[in-house]
Amino acid sequence: MKKLLIMAVVAILFVGTASAQRRGGNRQPMTVKERVEMLDKVLNLTDDQEKKVTELYGAVEAKNLRGTERRNEMQSVREEVKKLLTEEQQKLFDDYCNNCRTDCNRPRRGCCR
Repeated sequence: MKKLLIMAVVAILFVGTASAQRRGGNRQPMTVKERVEMLDKVLNLTDDQEKKVTELYGAVEAKNLRGTERRNEMQSVREEVKKLLTEEQQKLFDDYCNNCRTDCNRPRRGCCR
């Protein structure tokens, strides 16, 4: 009887942990490569734009910022990225960022936040 009870408790703990991980309980920020690939997919960046965007995001990652400092720095980088884009790409970039923010009340992996 004790073995059955112990096995039930272990099973419940395992299921709870697995479901928490599926909900994104331990989200990691996107890598520079992932972020640039995502932007290239949405904006069809030129090789030159891709290189410059990689440098901008790489500089932020090198600083290893967290919280408000990171958010502020990423906002500045987004403005710099927009300057590199064509008018059409800027519209796509704005639409992409706005859609990410309105889809959900919390930041999502791959969004412009």
